[in-house]
Amino acid sequence: SKENIQKAVKQCKENGLNHIFVVVWNGGVTMYPSKVVEKYIGISQSAVYPGRDPIKEIIEEGHSARIKVHAWFEFGFSYAYKDTSNEWLKKYPYWAGRNNKGELLQKNGFFWWSSINPEVQNFIKELVTEVVKKYNVDGVQGDDRLPAMPAEGGYDSATLKLFAAQHNGAMPPQN
Repeated sequence: SKENIQKAVKQCKENGLNHIFVVVWNGGVTMYPSKVVEKYIGISQSAVYPGRDPIKEIIEEGHSARIKVHAWFEFGFSYAYKDTSNEWLKKYPYWAGRNNKGELLQKNGFFWWSSINPEVQNFIKELVTEVVKKYNVDGVQGDDRLPAMPAEGGYDSATLKLFAAQHNGAMPPQN
């Protein structure tokens, strides 16, 4: 709620914090109304915040308290957490990362896209660009899921094709 945002910012200020990192991308959806995500999967924002823009509210409240606010793309190249039936996988199955057995790339419950896939890279660039153009953020924060992907990955079609092109047609080792 707006009241909780005000309370949190006040608490940060009282405790000497001068930067807030606010999650803008999590669970395969944005916390703010996103034209980019809507274009890709038809969902403009997390259902938790209907009709609100909590990112805008946090930035306004933070800046009025002289606290810098950074957009945190927590989910990075992940598209789901413990959920293989989401819209991303349905619409873009070829974006999914794969392990050496051809299974969906999963680590610690997170399902990952192939960060090597140019379409996935373009989506992430569009998402970050949207945020920095739409909001007066003081910075952008990635996470362990941005720009990396788990070491078990790299066996999706886009990465295999790139590997073969760089290694005289050879496929990567299975280990």
